[in-house]
Amino acid sequence: MKNLLVSKGYRQASVTYDSSLKVVDKQQRVKVNYQVDAGKMYTIDSVAYVFPDSNLHKIVQENMGKSYLKKGEPFDYDLMDLELNRIINLFKNKGYYRITRDEIIIEADSSYSELIDPTIDPFEYIRRLAEIQAQRKDKPMVDVFVRQLPAKDTSRLSPYTVGDFTVLPDSPPELESLNAYDTVQTFLEGYKIISYNNTFQPRFIIKQIELKPGKLYSQEDFIRTQANFNRLGAWQNQNFITRVDDSSKTISYLLRLVPAKKQFFSVDLEGSSVLNSSQLSLVGTGRIGAAVNFRLRNRNIGKRAIQLENTVRTGIEFNDIVLFPEAVKIYNTNFSHRHQCKILKEAIIYALVEFIREPDDKLAIRVKFLQAVSQYFCLG
Repeated sequence: MKNLLVSKGYRQASVTYDSSLKVVDKQQRVKVNYQVDAGKMYTIDSVAYVFPDSNLHKIVQENMGKSYLKKGEPFDYDLMDLELNRIINLFKNKGYYRITRDEIIIEADSSYSELIDPTIDPFEYIRRLAEIQAQRKDKPMVDVFVRQLPAKDTSRLSPYTVGDFTVLPDSPPELESLNAYDTVQTFLEGYKIISYNNTFQPRFIIKQIELKPGKLYSQEDFIRTQANFNRLGAWQNQNFITRVDDSSKTISYLLRLVPAKKQFFSVDLEGSSVLNSSQLSLVGTGRIGAAVNFRLRNRNIGKRAIQLENTVRTGIEFNDIVLFPEAVKIYNTNFSHRHQCKILKEAIIYALVEFIREPDDKLAIRVKFLQAVSQYFCLG
């Protein structure tokens, strides 16, 4: 409990307790009372970033506005941790592939840094000290320093660029050697595409890759590239193989993508029943319902990972034949077909045609069509 309070800025917190034992029906019960004195909360008075490396210092200064450490904020350990992660991510997004938290430290100083002045008059020093002590008695503050530690390995503080980038967009699951299959190689915008079955368009593949050969490495671009391929849903597995060359400061990638099955078919059964007769009179439907859904999905239309889905649903509602044999009545039947196309940027185009047999034996047909605007089109 004390450690938690200290981590939240209550540096002088104290926690004491006492206990008492009571025997009740052969049971030993212990009652514990805690006395918590949180004390004054320490806040941040100033923040200084000390980075001898000029390139790192420039990156930090350009992003000062996004800092978690601000004057007047609590001296909270969680904020310190967030700030360390923010700075490391800044560096990794600027090419510093090997930099880690071991190169940076956060220090706190609760002494009176305002008095560090060799030219100050002794009487002026005493006056300032009294003012600062009176001010900080009710509102203790600390000065925070974010420092770059002396580098044990200077190569870790060098930016890296993206080197060769090879993509296998339709790799066989059992692939052991690139030479074991007949392939088609395409070189496009610095990327090397090795295709086994010409399943995807090469230009479509490289549009999903945020890492650009010859450009600075960025951890954010790496994560976005993974997310782009996961979002499309056309692959069952993706594997990044990374090769780092410290002499040339380059990072080369081999991206192996194993396609999911192009065609997917499923059948779903549904059933429902209304047990409460009062509810039955309110909804005005049959006591028992049954439905069957047929779904056919194509995960790769036009070699661009566009997903086309056709769903056929049929159902019926009626009274219980066993409980009400003399009054069996089919309330309605329906048959519907849904045509849905999922394309890039989460756009969806679908049409829904529904045929419903109403209680008065009339046939109702409803047609719905929705198109989300996108730069691609899907025809089915």
